Amino acid sequence: FKYLCIRLKEEFEDIVVIYGGCHATFTIRDTMLETPTDIIIKQEGEETIVELLQHYIYNVGEKSCIKGIAYREGDRIIETDTRPLLKNLDALPFPDRSSVAIEKYKIPGTVLASRGCVGKCLFCAAEAMSGGKYRVRSAQNVCEEIAYLNERFGMNEISFLDNTFTVYKERTEKICEELSKRHIKWDCESRVDYVDMDLLKTMKLSGCTGIQYGIESGDDRVLKDIRKAITVEQIRKLVRETIEC
Repeated sequence: FKYLCIRLKEEFEDIVVIYGGCHATFTIRDTMLETPTDIIIKQEGEETIVELLQHYIYNVGEKSCIKGIAYREGDRIIETDTRPLLKNLDALPFPDRSSVAIEKYKIPGTVLASRGCVGKCLFCAAEAMSGGKYRVRSAQNVCEEIAYLNERFGMNEISFLDNTFTVYKERTEKICEELSKRHIKWDCESRVDYVDMDLLKTMKLSGCTGIQYGIESGDDRVLKDIRKAITVEQIRKLVRETIEC
C-alpha cells in the first residue's frame, strides 16, 4: 500500500487518498507517518465514505464533523469521534458488481452475511473491528443476494467471507435451502463449537464443498492462552465428523 500510495501522489498531485480496513484502523499513527495517506476510515466505512465524498466533491460540511475518520492538519493527526456501528445490515444495498470484470475472477461470487465474531480470540481483529458485537443479515436478505448473483450474473459458486458463518443454525439452514434450490457450490469459515453433524449434512446436501475452521493450535494450553474457548478434543471430534460427512 505504501508504494501504491506514493505512486498515486506522484502521478496525481491533487488526489485524496482514503484508506480503510483493520490495518488502517489499528495503526493510524504509523500509517499516517509512513505513507502519504490523507484520510483513514476507522472500522465500518459505508456511511463515512458517503460523507467524505460529499465533502470533497460538493463541499458539504466540515471534515472535523465527519465521524469515524483520522486526517492530517499540518503536522498533527486528528481523530474524530467514533461512528456508531450499523444496526441494520439488511439496509445496505448489495455491492454493485456491474463494472467488475467478473470473468477474471476464479470465484467472483463473494458474500458477507455477517460482521464480527462470537469468539473473543486474543489475536484477531474481527471482534475489535465490529465493536465486540456479532451482527447478521437476515436469512431472507442473504438469499436475495444469492438469487441476484445467480440470476443477474449466472454465478453458480459462492464463497461466504464471514468469520463465523454458522452461528445461528436455523438461519444457516434457510440459506442452505436457497443454495440447494439454485444448485450453487459454496464454502465458508466457522468455529468447531458452532457446527454439528446434522448441520454439516445439511450444508453438504445444499452444495457446500469446503469449510475452514479456525483451529490455531493443537495444544490446550495455547488455546486457553489465546482465548480460543475450544479444546483439542472438540477440534478432533468435529474434524473427524466433517471428514466423515
